[in-house]
Amino acid sequence: MSALIDPNLFPEFPSTNGRESAFEREWRRLNEYHGLHVGRGPESIPESLQGSVNEWGLADETDSPIEYHMQRALMLGGAMDREGAVPLVLRKGESPRQESRVQIIPQLKVNIWRVDLAVCWWSYGSFARVAIECDGRDFHAITPEQVERDKRRDRDLMQYGWPVLRFSGSEIAENVFRCAKEVEAALRGLQWDVVCAYRAGLAALHRKERGLK
Repeated sequence: MSALIDPNLFPEFPSTNGRESAFEREWRRLNEYHGLHVGRGPESIPESLQGSVNEWGLADETDSPIEYHMQRALMLGGAMDREGAVPLVLRKGESPRQESRVQIIPQLKVNIWRVDLAVCWWSYGSFARVAIECDGRDFHAITPEQVERDKRRDRDLMQYGWPVLRFSGSEIAENVFRCAKEVEAALRGLQWDVVCAYRAGLAALHRKERGLK
């Protein structure tokens, strides 16, 4: 993937008059992070994941530059794992496995849909996952029919247990790390919902055992 950005990818951006754009600046920062992280991979990859891992996410198996940009920010920006472990990027379409704490899967098929980036997070006995959609202007929100299709897709994914987070090309290009932080916050919120539901269920079980209402 070249560090030179085609300006036609983001036609809604104003001209920077020759100055480095926000997208180019963030891309350069990610290149620097990649250089720091290479060689510091996960200490061990479970045997069941051998052959399923896109090592360091260096192979671009996404469908667009903005998806790859987001994938790299999630992987290298430090938003996903406070314990210092770098998330695993699985090969395109691979099913997530519980062996690793954080996994990013490009182009995961859910029912009839393909998710741009699926993020699965196991933490302290609970589980959360989100579907990330990176919307370029060429493919989203152009006609009422496309808007309706996106909304139907989001509802369908939700029914299959995949809350959807949508980011526009402008949001990703202007501050991809802020987008990654929003993904982290959503995962933590979903994780807390699971913990609260578990605690409520456990409390109800204890009340039942004691004959209480």
